[in-house]
Amino acid sequence: MQPAVNRVGDPLALTRSVASDGTVCLAAWGEIDICNVDRLRTVIESSINEPTTRCLTLDLADLDYIDSMGVSALIGGLRLAQQNGTTFAVVNPRGEVLRVLKILGLDQVLSPDA
Repeated sequence: MQPAVNRVGDPLALTRSVASDGTVCLAAWGEIDICNVDRLRTVIESSINEPTTRCLTLDLADLDYIDSMGVSALIGGLRLAQQNGTTFAVVNPRGEVLRVLKILGLDQVLSPDA
């Protein structure tokens, strides 16, 4: 797994690992909000746009907070993946993050079974 991509004092940390079958796994820790969402978007977009990526999984097990900009980044990632023929899934959301996704009906849309 590659080291966390974060800045000092930034509440979001990201790790990225790539399997030989073309699966990219991103894991997010902390909070996704307007202050750091561009970094998440960049990592999602660059991962999906790699020609060897077949599947992108975003693990939110350690994410404590997501705002509307973060939700928008997830939807944007899903759309880009669909355009590229890549599978995109959000796994392990919990607590308030899961609550937000459920309220918006995105827990089913972004799940690996969608």
